[in-house]
Amino acid sequence: MPSDSPADDWSALLARWAQSPIGRAAVGAALLAVATALAWVVDGAVSLASQALIYLLPVVITAVYLRGADALITAVLGVALLNFLFVPPRYTLLVEGPEYLISLGALLGVSLVVSGLVTRLKRESVAARRGEARMAALHELGQMLAATDIEADIVALGATAVASALDIVAEIRVTARDGKRIISASAPQGRTVHIDEDALRWVMEHNSPLGPGTRNWPAIEACAIPLSAGEICIGVIGVDLGAVDRNWQLEDLRHLEALGRLIAAALHRTRLSEAARKAAAEAEIEGARSTLLASISHDLRTPLAVIVGSASTLREQGAQLGAERCVELLRTIEAEATQMTTTAENVLQLARLSTGSLALRRDWESLEEIVGSVISRLRRRGETHAFNARVPSTLPLVRVDAALIAQVLTNLLENAITYAPSGGPIEVDVERRGDLLEISVSDRGSGLGDQDPERLFERYYRGRADKAGEEVKGAGLGLAICKAIVEAHGGAIAATNRAGGGATFRFTLPVSRDAPSVPGEPGATPSA
Repeated sequence: MPSDSPADDWSALLARWAQSPIGRAAVGAALLAVATALAWVVDGAVSLASQALIYLLPVVITAVYLRGADALITAVLGVALLNFLFVPPRYTLLVEGPEYLISLGALLGVSLVVSGLVTRLKRESVAARRGEARMAALHELGQMLAATDIEADIVALGATAVASALDIVAEIRVTARDGKRIISASAPQGRTVHIDEDALRWVMEHNSPLGPGTRNWPAIEACAIPLSAGEICIGVIGVDLGAVDRNWQLEDLRHLEALGRLIAAALHRTRLSEAARKAAAEAEIEGARSTLLASISHDLRTPLAVIVGSASTLREQGAQLGAERCVELLRTIEAEATQMTTTAENVLQLARLSTGSLALRRDWESLEEIVGSVISRLRRRGETHAFNARVPSTLPLVRVDAALIAQVLTNLLENAITYAPSGGPIEVDVERRGDLLEISVSDRGSGLGDQDPERLFERYYRGRADKAGEEVKGAGLGLAICKAIVEAHGGAIAATNRAGGGATFRFTLPVSRDAPSVPGEPGATPSA
């Protein structure tokens, strides 16, 4: 691709010539020849001082584009040419008078000063550009390290960044969190890293750098620095200086240390984040365990006390009590024992769902049959509410675990029974909405509180008071179990207030495109 301007072309050409001594000599000779030709053209028309200024141009150009030593040589040769060709007596190196000697000395001094200043400015400019590039590399590495929490990725990114920034062969080794493994990476890919194993081990054990520029083993052809998290060394960066075709300088060591601090900070951050996540998880588990124990102890203490009291009454006064009173006490014992069983089953079910140990036994099932069986079971238990079920007979079958979906419906219906007025209607509706079947359970109770819709499906949360205004019994797990089961089937569940009073709970189940249809005419199941 051509350069943008002729000046860029000349700069590139001079840069190529500056790579060899012969090329530099040719450039210097050509510049002096041009300066001599110009001075010869204006000879007699301008003063000797003006001719001397012409010889400053080759000095400045060689100082800018070549090396400082080349500029010094050009300055000396320029003074010699001026003296030989233009200072009387001409064509000799003799000087006719002191004023000419002073002019030649001034020209040489100015040439040397200009050469030194230009060389210094060029060196500082190169150092500034290198520093800017290294700062940009640090910033880019910081952004990449911030985007990952995987230690192996951090080590690989770090090795690549070190090798690229210093144009060197690098290796990073980090002790894994468990302290039993070493995570390592080297760069560039395919290059062998020749670093003494004892040197790397020494750096990790003593948490101190070694190699040129350090106080430890400065004569070896390698440099290694520790990756420290606080006072603990968690890893080491090693670079192979035997493969470098330039001198290892103190600024290279400082840049390596800056890269090391950035990589060590990223590793330390990931470990702190992991520790914080574990601590938060343990705190959550401990809090859940405490809440569960408190809830279960509360929910089991009351029915146990009722069972013990009823049983002792039967044992001590059974003969004096009438048959009706005895049956009432037995029913009380049965109801409280059922409540205890439900609480225990809910806790176990939620534990299995949370740990993923509960496998879904999916099969093609009819929601009409599931709804009918759940309502029939509640009827046999003696529920007096009017269950109105509307389930179209033409709905497709769904691939679900029938027992678990029945449990969801049971929990939602029992929740509605708790809040609905005695003998009031409870409605169950099933509709198809695109690729979903929506099942809703509605009651005419007191409705949801302001925050209930957001928290109802949390574990151990109990919302409204029941229809008698009393605290609701149970551990607050029924709706949490419903959510876990529905989500395990790929659906969603939500609760809303109902127009005219009451609440509606809806959950969805996905319909497969290859789901078989149920034969029959459109219609609905009769009200139960």
